Amino acid sequence: MSEKEKFIQMLQNDKNLEEYQRLETLINENKTIKSTMIQLKNIQKQMINANKIEKTNAYLQLEADYQKMLSEITEYPLMEQYLELQKYFNEILKETAEIIENSLNNDNEL
Repeated sequence: MSEKEKFIQMLQNDKNLEEYQRLETLINENKTIKSTMIQLKNIQKQMINANKIEKTNAYLQLEADYQKMLSEITEYPLMEQYLELQKYFNEILKETAEIIENSLNNDNEL
């Protein structure tokens, strides 16, 4: 079994993935939560842009708006669990990307 296949199997056997998918389905069916999640993503993009062009005041205002919306959305049942699982899988993806990048860099050095 290749490393890729092992990785895919590991993810498929991860009970957190099943729970994450279940929660994601529930969230997508709730128009209020889905709309708020889209707004949060848009604010994140605006924060990144404000930070890049050094608009400190705009960034701080956007960050305050983001935190307020995030605290409101985590009041919904299961949202906190969903966000924790999202963070968990984002970390796995980040680590995987780093492993691939390091492997490619090491291959290029040979």
